Amino acid sequence: MKDLLAKISDVIVKQYSYNKMKNNNFILTEENAKATCREVIIQTSNKPIAFKFDKEVTINNQKVEEPFVFLANKPPIRSKCDYIVFYPYERRNRYKMFVFVCNLKSGRLANNEDQMKSGEILAEFLIKTAIRCFNHDNASKGQSYDFEKDVKIKRILFANFPSVPKGTSKPTSDNYFHKCSVACDLDALCN
Repeated sequence: MKDLLAKISDVIVKQYSYNKMKNNNFILTEENAKATCREVIIQTSNKPIAFKFDKEVTINNQKVEEPFVFLANKPPIRSKCDYIVFYPYERRNRYKMFVFVCNLKSGRLANNEDQMKSGEILAEFLIKTAIRCFNHDNASKGQSYDFEKDVKIKRILFANFPSVPKGTSKPTSDNYFHKCSVACDLDALCN
């Protein structure tokens, strides 16, 4: 799976990559100074890679405020989740790529479902592109990956609400609600 993780990094321009570590933990942050969910601690046994698409970057000396300029500038079309985290996981000599679509919410949840769904669609496109490129590059070696067999996409809503907020997707094995103030163990979510 680490070779697929490397291919994912090749597919996405590096300006959108996100890699903040603190005390051997992976950290997701919210930049808004008024946010109550400013930082989330992610505990892992393997190193994930993450991407943040709702930020301004510079590519080839050009400021890029919106990564999907071909989409109409209307809600909910350009909704984006806060992070997409790619996490290779092994259990009993079986490897799987877990993809976590993450949102950090401090208050209003009105657009959370749109952000999460668009994140899932984007994550699926990115991982399928990486698999297609990996399989093309490694066809002569007999190595390949299959999206249905080797990948699992899940959602995590990080918030400081006392319980699952109304209007959010009901927690399931693929849809998690997690308090910002409690460290999140990704390995525990890999099933």
